[in-house]
Amino acid sequence: MNRNVYKFVREKGIQINACPPYVHELNGTAERFNRTIMDMSRCVLDEARVHRRFWPEVVCAAAYLKNRVLANTVDKKTPYEIFFDKKPSVKHLRLYGSRVFVRVPEQKRESKWDKKARLGILLGYTEVGYRVLLDNKIRYGITKNRPHVPVNNRDPGTHMSKGHGGVWHTLQRSVVRRRERASTIREGRLETQNASGGP
Repeated sequence: MNRNVYKFVREKGIQINACPPYVHELNGTAERFNRTIMDMSRCVLDEARVHRRFWPEVVCAAAYLKNRVLANTVDKKTPYEIFFDKKPSVKHLRLYGSRVFVRVPEQKRESKWDKKARLGILLGYTEVGYRVLLDNKIRYGITKNRPHVPVNNRDPGTHMSKGHGGVWHTLQRSVVRRRERASTIREGRLETQNASGGP
């Protein structure tokens, strides 16, 4: 840590107990939290199907979600509630990586024939809105009141749905795919046994 960090912690009254270099085990709580964030980030990055260069957005989203789920404490509170002394709102949360429609303001439309919305990918949350990937760029400060409508699944060009329908249909498709995969594996094993003359 540099001098600026030490100066900051002294001003805040924080006491630093430094551990020996290259011995991460002594910093167990922070290391475990980092692993949890990395595991979450790896999963949502694969689920969102975006390029790895957007990993900072994915990590921020994972930390945002982690701070709003119950922590392993006696009080059964979220980290957000412990820090701010109020329960966090989760009404604005949507399925991560969903294809979403972002409204184009009238001031940015050149004619009545221009598109009223653009298709993007939900990559993060903020206190005032969402972070959406449009044309390989992150758009900031998209407000919650009328930012986008979740698409029914992750493929563009499908009809829109409201509420938790998108999540439910995604789970249904996942179950169907797993059943089809298991059936294909069983058929492949049966054909292998028949070819080898086994039972």
